Parts: sequence; structure tokens; C-alpha cells
Amino acid sequence: MSVLLSLIEVFCGGVCGVLARYGVNLALHTTSTPFPLGIFFINLSGCFTLGFLSQRLAVSAINPATQQHIRLFLGTGVLGGFTTYSALIVDTNLLLANKHPLLALTYPITSVGLGIVCAGLGVIAARATAKGSARRRREIPVTKHRVSGDGGAQ
Repeated sequence: MSVLLSLIEVFCGGVCGVLARYGVNLALHTTSTPFPLGIFFINLSGCFTLGFLSQRLAVSAINPATQQHIRLFLGTGVLGGFTTYSALIVDTNLLLANKHPLLALTYPITSVGLGIVCAGLGVIAARATAKGSARRRREIPVTKHRVSGDGGAQ
């Protein structure tokens, strides 16, 4: 895989992720609480999705080159642009500046702790959906014809 193609995949995915983050944060923004709900939701959902994606790719029958493209675009690009632990730090500083010390203490700890839990749940969900997919594949009837080495059916 060329370095230029890898950079393009990460760049394009990153643009999508950043735009999605902006939209979700805007939609979840509220002035009724000092808690940064948008960034909290974004980081936790991103952790879940990255856990899910990583597990599905780990057990996938997709060829390794295609997996690498998916990993770069979706994992590094989209989810890297979507999640934002730097904004978590900025929000924590804002909580301190606005005299919410308890929230400033619990917000980053909760975000990181629940992020790990969400990533684990994503892995579990991916395993569960993979088992369901395998069951559905087994239910598809298999033809009884064998194909000989020369391409003809026997």
C-alpha cells in the first residue's frame, strides 16, 4: 500500500469524523447543565465503535490489504477525527474555571473508565453479531455438486 493512499484514506476519514463530531456536539449541546454531554457521548460511542470495528476486522475473512484500508479510513480517520480526548481536557479546564471542581474531577475519570468499558462492550457486540452471521451462513443450503479440478461439475 502506498504511503500517499494511506494518507488520503486517513485524511478523508478524518474530515468525515470531525464533521460528525461537530454535528453531534452541536445537537447535544445544552446550557441547562455544565456537564459536556456532547463530548462525553462522542468519546464513549467512539470507543464502542472502535472496539466493534477492531474485533470484526480481527476475525474477518476480508483480505489483509482491504482490512488495512478499512482500518485506516474508519479507525484512524473517521473515529480518530470523531473522538476527542483533547476536548475532554479543554472541557475539564472550563469546568474548573466555572467553579465546578467535582465535575472537573469526575468527568475525565469517568470518561476514560467508561471509554474502556465501551470498547470492551463493542468487542462483545462484534463477537455476538459474528456468531449470528455464522449461524445465518450455516442455514443457507449448500449445493451437492462437486467441482472437479478442470472446472466441470461432477
